[in-house]
Amino acid sequence: MKRVFFACHLILFFYIISPAAVYSQEMRCDTLRTNISFRQGYSIIEPQYAGNRAALQQVTAWLDSLAATPDAIMSLSVRGSASPEGFAPNNRRLSRKRAESIARHIIESNSVPQSSVKVEDSDIDWEMLRRMVIDARQPWSEEAAAIIADTPVWIFDDNGKIIDGKKRQLSSLGGGKPWFYMSEHFFPAMRSAGYTIICQRQVAAQVDSVAREPLAEATASTDTVAAAPATETIVTADTSMNTLPVSAGDSPIIDMTPTALPRFTALLKTNMLYDAAAVPNLAVEVAIGEHWSIEAGWMYAPWKSDSRHRSWRVSGGEAGARYWFRAHPGDHSRLSGHHVGIYGQMLTYDFKLGGKGYIADDWSYGAGIAYGYSLPVARHLNIDFTLGVGYLGGKYKTYRHVDDCDVWQATYTRNWFGPTKAEISLVWYIGGNPARKGGKR
Repeated sequence: MKRVFFACHLILFFYIISPAAVYSQEMRCDTLRTNISFRQGYSIIEPQYAGNRAALQQVTAWLDSLAATPDAIMSLSVRGSASPEGFAPNNRRLSRKRAESIARHIIESNSVPQSSVKVEDSDIDWEMLRRMVIDARQPWSEEAAAIIADTPVWIFDDNGKIIDGKKRQLSSLGGGKPWFYMSEHFFPAMRSAGYTIICQRQVAAQVDSVAREPLAEATASTDTVAAAPATETIVTADTSMNTLPVSAGDSPIIDMTPTALPRFTALLKTNMLYDAAAVPNLAVEVAIGEHWSIEAGWMYAPWKSDSRHRSWRVSGGEAGARYWFRAHPGDHSRLSGHHVGIYGQMLTYDFKLGGKGYIADDWSYGAGIAYGYSLPVARHLNIDFTLGVGYLGGKYKTYRHVDDCDVWQATYTRNWFGPTKAEISLVWYIGGNPARKGGKR
């Protein structure tokens, strides 16, 4: 009996110290984070803009590498962002549209189940702005960072009226210079949508002995999902997850140029100075590339009273081209801010409000150069201020009404050099994604 007892203990001892491998299953989490940038006011994805092409290729290669793991459980969350100019509701709406655009692209281009994609609440990323302000190390950085961190978005009085807020304090700080600096250097980076892809998989972890170190220490080896060597470490905010190196360095380059180009952008406008003078007018302007636009317009006033011997008739048109200085991912789909241009004019007229009348003897022609500024005042509206100087020439006649007849008096030739164009136009945007009141978003 003692021999049997001794043999059992001996077998148990050798089992404990034997190097036989023991396998267990654990859940591993691989995470990829990236951002897609957008032009100001846009929610359409443009691979050719900023670093979007590389980001889209990276996520495509990463998802392709997961195709060989059919038991993987993948979740994808998307959050959009906008820069803080403009109205808060419009910023939230634009941020949401950017996130939805990314989600739709991932689902359609990579065959990702819709149930795996979650569009999160999207708005201005104030924390992102605070980090950029601190990293900039400007004289005003500390004060601006404190405003971002401690000031509510809106401050109300006892009657519920907005009296102050985070954006107002930032924009008035230092006479507006910090705000201008942020609009130039930080706000473009905030016009983005970031997405996080988390892949959970069952993997086998080998343990040399049940008597050795705990499982958490025995399974410290990394599991790289991408087929290529790791070149970039993607950092996750959740420290409980294993952060793995992810790269698409040797992955096939996929041409992701979309068939749809950025949306067509045009302006429909009327010169309110002419409208105030009872001369109806309408013009159309179309964006050409990043900095240029072309425009054409016509005006027509048919007013005449034979009984009172008065006339207010004019017919004419104008065509021209403009160069927009601020064509960064910019204001109102590239058509806002400062601009210069050239224009040509033609018109004929008949004016008589008193004793003497003036009538064009055929067409008058002109040309000139112009400078102006287009100011956003609402989501789809701008006011454009333009002044042009140049040449206007042609012949005209003077006449008077005598005995129920218009009697010609003299013919003159006009050769005018000076202001030939004055414009305060109400501009309505067609297509594109116009900016909000106050400038960029």
